[in-house]
Amino acid sequence: MAIDFKKGSDFLKSAADKVGEAGKNVANMAKDGVQSLSDKAQELSSQAKVKQLEELLRKFPPVSHEEFSKSTFAMPQLIQIVDNTLKQEIAEYKGVLGWCGKEEGVDILHLYHASVSDSHIRFLPSATCGTVYCAHPFDKQSYISLDNYFSYIQQAKLAELQHIAFSLGVKHYWIELVETTSQSDKSKIAVSLSGLKVAKGDAERTMQSSAYLQSKSLAEMSFSESRDPQLPELHYFAQDENIKELIEMRCSADKKSTLTSYTIELNNSSSAAMSATTAAKISIAANKMGAGSSFQAQSAREQNSKMIFKMEF
Repeated sequence: MAIDFKKGSDFLKSAADKVGEAGKNVANMAKDGVQSLSDKAQELSSQAKVKQLEELLRKFPPVSHEEFSKSTFAMPQLIQIVDNTLKQEIAEYKGVLGWCGKEEGVDILHLYHASVSDSHIRFLPSATCGTVYCAHPFDKQSYISLDNYFSYIQQAKLAELQHIAFSLGVKHYWIELVETTSQSDKSKIAVSLSGLKVAKGDAERTMQSSAYLQSKSLAEMSFSESRDPQLPELHYFAQDENIKELIEMRCSADKKSTLTSYTIELNNSSSAAMSATTAAKISIAANKMGAGSSFQAQSAREQNSKMIFKMEF
């Protein structure tokens, strides 16, 4: 029987075509698999980025101008002025006033320096990058730098006492500040006693004896004659019973003529701008923000001081 070489050739060609097609299918499958893995990797990467952004927004919620301008916005205890470049590479932090944070339970607004004028907040002294400011005790739109806070409060109290004296029509008044200060801190005293055989009680008495009183005159003024008394506006001394009693006696029609002089000892602990606990939290929060502060020590100094207020009518 004769062999049909044409049929054999066609068969081999068909087989070769099938093998080639199968090879292409395998290659395509491999290619699809690589693309699928790439897509999956991109998907996972995108999910990770989204999660990171969500975490960032949760920890540092951006504050828009619109949100800040609402009457319902709760003003924070502290404001830190920050450089405009911080977080500006993230779209969600562009075009906003700043972002919120919290340290030691203290609410903080990190305010972009470029947004200071838009905030309409009065900073005392003027706003500078890196500085932390604390809320004014009576003015919601004013913030005082931590370094100047207690000196500002002292000056504000002094101004209020002078306002009281003038309003009550005094002929002469004199205000003195008395502070309990320490010649040397306790650690230095402890070191000096460490090499001596001193009983614990004696050491404590020695440390206590290192404290002393320091006084200085703050203000004094005389007037040519007494004037009719008027009710003064009070802030820092609104709850002080001695001040309230003085005002009542001076403004009472049947008592003012009998009052010729008055002396009050005003403990700053009773008119303190904030509690020692709050001051400690603010001091720790400021240190965590990299704004080292002696805020707590200044608070203790205020708590351990008093004002002597003398008046003649």
